[in-house]
Amino acid sequence: LNTYWSDGIIVSTPTGSTGYSLSCGGPIIFPSSNNFAVTPVAPHNLNVRPIVIPDDAVVSFEIEGRAENFLCTLDSRFETISSSVKLAVKKANFSLALARILFTFFCSYNNHTICSGSTVDGNRCCIFKYTHGFYITWV
Repeated sequence: LNTYWSDGIIVSTPTGSTGYSLSCGGPIIFPSSNNFAVTPVAPHNLNVRPIVIPDDAVVSFEIEGRAENFLCTLDSRFETISSSVKLAVKKANFSLALARILFTFFCSYNNHTICSGSTVDGNRCCIFKYTHGFYITWV
């Protein structure tokens, strides 16, 4: 479909589209839209743009560059791979519940929610609202 000359490629789900992909110029994807975003990291051409594809597509990669080895990462995991490795990304056939909110509380200041929190499996979670998003911390 496309060739990217860039420092890297991000394939993100709608949940991940507002993280690293957005900071690299990727789109914000509505959570129920059933899409992936493919976003180049520091592209070497000015006309390279992210694309949105259906989540039933299989995204495959062939890697080439000046180095013999490359770093493949998935969230906090990483693996060094050679250019002979062929990569493919596809949607899994199961879903994952990321959090269960059993009890919710809200704190407000001047009619703006500044902190909300929940008890999840006995642990207290605080979600701090900022202008550009949320920060979640467990206490």
